[in-house]
This record gives sequence, structure tokens and C-alpha cells, in this order.
Amino acid sequence: VKYGRTSTMENRDASTRRRRRRRRRKSVRDASSSCSSGLARRSLASALLLGLILPAAAFQRPSAAVRSPLFTSRLSSLALPLENEQGTEDGRTSGSTAAATAATAVDLQVRRREKDQRRRRKRARDYLKQKRERTKARKREQAQKKDPAAQAALAQQTLLGSENLNELRARAGVLRRSIVSQQVQLQEIERRILCLERPAYPIAVITDLLHEGNPAKATLQHLGRSMKTLTTSTQVLMRKLGRVKGREGPTNQRWNSVGDFVNHQRKSGVRIVKSLVENPHRLKHLADPETPALVAHVPAILTRLDKLEDHVAPILERVLNNRRHLASIEPYLDEILERFDDIEPHLPWILDNIDALAPYTGLLLQHIDELLLYAEVEEHEMEKGTKYDLAEQLLPHLEDYVSHLDVVGPHLPLLRPHVPLLLEHNRIAKISPHIDRLFARGYTDLSASANMDILLYYFGWSLRIPGLPRIFFALPWSPRIVSFLANRMPKRFVRGQCSDVSCCVDNVYHEGWNKLNKA
Repeated sequence: VKYGRTSTMENRDASTRRRRRRRRRKSVRDASSSCSSGLARRSLASALLLGLILPAAAFQRPSAAVRSPLFTSRLSSLALPLENEQGTEDGRTSGSTAAATAATAVDLQVRRREKDQRRRRKRARDYLKQKRERTKARKREQAQKKDPAAQAALAQQTLLGSENLNELRARAGVLRRSIVSQQVQLQEIERRILCLERPAYPIAVITDLLHEGNPAKATLQHLGRSMKTLTTSTQVLMRKLGRVKGREGPTNQRWNSVGDFVNHQRKSGVRIVKSLVENPHRLKHLADPETPALVAHVPAILTRLDKLEDHVAPILERVLNNRRHLASIEPYLDEILERFDDIEPHLPWILDNIDALAPYTGLLLQHIDELLLYAEVEEHEMEKGTKYDLAEQLLPHLEDYVSHLDVVGPHLPLLRPHVPLLLEHNRIAKISPHIDRLFARGYTDLSASANMDILLYYFGWSLRIPGLPRIFFALPWSPRIVSFLANRMPKRFVRGQCSDVSCCVDNVYHEGWNKLNKA
């Protein structure tokens, strides 16, 4: 029993020692495997620690013989597995060599890891750059698809770069056919205009007696229109002289008599003629097919020579010069000269954008007083440093506004205080396609324009969601919803102590509102 008990205890101790050895060997293996992942970081930390303690010479890479004992022992404990527990003397003799080998392996591993990191970072930067370029190219393609003019310009540029003669001839044929069709449509519209423009009464009676095929009918119609234009222009001159004689209006206060006004206009005319003689290259701009039509407007032009003197050169270059804008402006030239005191301060901007504005001259003149409210912008309302920020944003959508100007016109005076809010976040471009639905109730309900700040405060976020404004304004009862929300939403959060203030237009639409014979 004694012998058996002793042997059992010895066996138990042996098994315990074996389990301990196995655990030690497993821990060593785990330490050696984890050392490969954290060795670089630990070695760098050890190097930084030694750099803080040792002098500057210690930053040089030491040889295996002169390495720090602390560093070598640390590396040996991290990188070298303990294969033999009893080989302590052999470990001491080969410690320096093993430490040097481990340090070299660590350095190579650190360098390799840093090189891989630099390669991955460079690859990531290249990928992000290519992704941004692809996104920009996709946005440009989408914009070109939405903009027919840009798409046509791109197709034209691509075609011009082509060397295929057949493609160029085919495109030239298509353009000729489209130009011919447009010219036919233009001729039909001009013929309809001539039918609607009746000449003066005596000539109109004579032309009605002639049949359509008579060649004298067209001549008499042209003569009748010229006489009618000359009569209207003379009336402009007489009204201006009457205002000068009575000293009506702020612009006519400086003239003591009609003679002073006539003398001043004569001097201005002499200076204009002298400038044209000194700059003969400006005379070539008069080579416009519609230039002879200006002869009938001479009386009205004589009343504004002092105002026109500074704008003769840009007018000749941008309105005449065979730009075909005079055909759109000439029928309304007398009305323009009648209200030229109000228009002249903004004439440089108008001439800069004459290509977009000229076709809509007549429609814009019908609401001139409403539009002039937006010409003067205060400093705190300026976004780009100019007073035409709102007009610049409206130009791309001018056709939408002009086609619905009779509906939108009554709302323009009430929208004027909300211009700074409309200039934010490109809201003009998002509201403009639905302007006819937003103000569909016209004169009968002005709550949408009077409370535009309330609507933008509560629902301005909805304009940033693509497609949501289109879905809402497609509803048949959307104008009534807008009016209901504009009247019912709380105003105190937006206007503060001015929540009880309301806009009033009772005295805005007076007798001379939008009249073209205004003083």
C-alpha cells in the first residue's frame, strides 16, 4: 500500500509537470505567433523609449555586438520561442546572435509593412480620384441630357471634330432643312402680324378694297404702318415738350423753358454725330435690314438724345449689327422712349442680356412697373455684390415667367420683400417650373406671395427633395393647399413681434400703373 500510494503520487506529480510543460509550450507558441503582428509596434516603441534615454548617437543603427542588452533581451523574449527549458547555458552563449537575427527580421518586417501601407494609401488615393472624376463625368452627362442646347452644342462639337465627309454633308443637309422650316414658320407669323396691324384709317379703307393679289396692297400697307408709327412718335415728342413746359416730374425740373431743352438735345445730337465720324467702324453696324424702320421713330428719338449719348456704341453693336433684335424691339420703340427715364439706369444690364430679353420686349413692357420694383436692391439683399442677382437667376427661366406674366404680375409687388429668401439655396430654379400653379389664383388670392416667408420657413426643405415639388404641384387642388397653409401656419415663429403685420396692395395698382405714357 505504501509503495502503491507513493507511486500514485509520483505519477500524479509527473502528469502535473507534463501539463505545466504543455501549457508553457502553448503559451510560448501563442506569444511567438502574436509577436509577428505586434512586433513592429513594440520594436518602434522600444526604439522611441531608448531614443529618449540614450544620446543622439544611439539613433544610428547599431551592430549586433553593440546592441542594448535590454533591447536584445526584449526581442529575444518576443521573437524566439523557448524550445528547450534546460538549455540555459546554450541560450546564454547564442543570445547575442539570436538577438541580432531577430532585430534584422524586425527591421525588414517594419520596412515591408510601411511599404505596403504606402502602396495601399497610394492605391486608395488613386481610386478616390478616379471615382470623383467618374462622378463629375456622370453629372456632366446628365446635365447635357437635360439641357437640349448643351446636348446640341456637344453634338456639333463632336461633328466638327469628325473627318467623315458623308457625316458632315448629312448634318449640313439637316441644318438647311431645319433653317428652311423655321424661315417658313417665321414668314407665316410675320404675315399674321401684318394682318393684325391695321394701318391708319384712310389707307386701311383703301387696302380693304384691294384684293390680295394686287401688288399695290403691300406697298399701301407698309406706307400706312409708317404713317401710324410716325404719328405715335410725334405724340411722344409733343407729350415730352408739354411735360418740360409744365416742369412735371423730377427729370423736367432742371429746364427753365422748352428752348433750353431743345438746345441741350441739339448739342447732344452733334456730339453723337461727331463720335460716329471719328469712329467710322461703328457705321458698319447700321447694315441691318430693319434700320430703315427707325426713320419713323426720329421724333421720339430726338427727345432722348441726351440719355442715349452714352449708350450709342453698345446699342449699335448689340441691337443692330445684323443681330435681328431690332425687328423685335422696333414695334415698341416709342413706348420704350416714353418710359426711358425709368429704363435708362438699367440699360447696361439690359444690353448685356439683350439676346434673352429682346424677343419678349412687348410682354415685359406690359408689366414694366412691376418689374422695375426688382431693379433696385439694397446692400443686405445682394448675394454676389450686384443688384441684379435675382434677375440673373431668373434669366434661364425667363420663358416660364413671361408666358405666365399676366398671372404672376399681381404677385410681384408682394414678393419683393422676400427676395433675400428666394435667392438662398437656388430656390428660384426650383420654384420657376411651377410658377403657374403656385400663383394660379391670380388677383383673387394673393396670400401665397404675401406670406412667402411663412411658406419657405415651414416647407422650404421640401424644395431640396428631387421630384417632390413636381408631384405636389401636379395635384389639381395644390393652389388651394398653398393658400390654406399660407394663411393658417403660425407666423410668430417667423416674424416675431411683426406677426400681425400684413401686406396691403390697395394703393399700388393706381391709374398710372404699367402705363407706357407715364411722365
